[in-house]
Amino acid sequence: MVKPGNPTRTMPVTSRRRTLTVQAPRGPGRVIEFGVMQDRYVGDIGDFGKYALLNAFAGDDLRLGVHWYLNTDEEGNTDGKFTEYRHLSSCDPPLFEALQNLVRDGRRSVAEVERARILPANTLFYSLPFSSRDSFGRASRRAAWNARALEVLAEADLVFMDPDNGLTRRPASLMGAAAAKYVSPEEVGPYFRRGNSLIIYHHQTREKGGLAVTISEKFALLRSLGCERPWAFVFRRTSVRVYFLMPAPGHISILEKRSYEFLDTSWGAPDTLNSNSQTADEPIDRDEPSATLQVISPCH
Repeated sequence: MVKPGNPTRTMPVTSRRRTLTVQAPRGPGRVIEFGVMQDRYVGDIGDFGKYALLNAFAGDDLRLGVHWYLNTDEEGNTDGKFTEYRHLSSCDPPLFEALQNLVRDGRRSVAEVERARILPANTLFYSLPFSSRDSFGRASRRAAWNARALEVLAEADLVFMDPDNGLTRRPASLMGAAAAKYVSPEEVGPYFRRGNSLIIYHHQTREKGGLAVTISEKFALLRSLGCERPWAFVFRRTSVRVYFLMPAPGHISILEKRSYEFLDTSWGAPDTLNSNSQTADEPIDRDEPSATLQVISPCH
């Protein structure tokens, strides 16, 4: 439901290396050295909308858990460069200042986000990085990595999954060298079955059919996991970012209420998209049930 602005400046990216010992199904453990983590997105325009959304939904009563899906397979692109969006600061002045401080000080890392209390103080974080570039034991390593995440986030009510690319069921995406960039339905299901509500990040691509097709496909996927009433927010500044909401039955009313409250702030606009619509610009009546709520044009 949000939409950030058009920045142009870059700042140093916080880097570090980590090692992790992994156990193969048979044989000794193997040490894999991880390279620079993708902390370069921290403080950019996408982060501004993301943290505003998470804070709005967690409120004071739903404990937030964050699975960063930290991807150690750094790429040579310019992602994360849009850090000047002062024209949007009125959407959330305290959040804007907190993120700009990280950018100005060269502290662009998820570890600094955790320390800065940008999200609620009782938020749980799963910050273990993962690399899918090495094919050695990839499937078993990933299964163990996600099993640990389930344990760490066990006390959360609302779980945010933050992969680089988003939600997919395509085997080629989940089994290849770029698998760390995706979350699979099999990884989402255990959270929902135990009673968690989820917010899942998805980066919109130029796939045939555009945004309307993406929304429809992902809604169908979430419904196949038992979620009767998914909905989504889209942030349209600089690139299209989608946040799919998968509310647990006990959280539907409160998350629906907070969705409309969020729309009524500076972030929101009355443009919503029916999940059955063919174009991303087709509005629906605000009285439609929230299960059809797909996208809102954010702050202008």
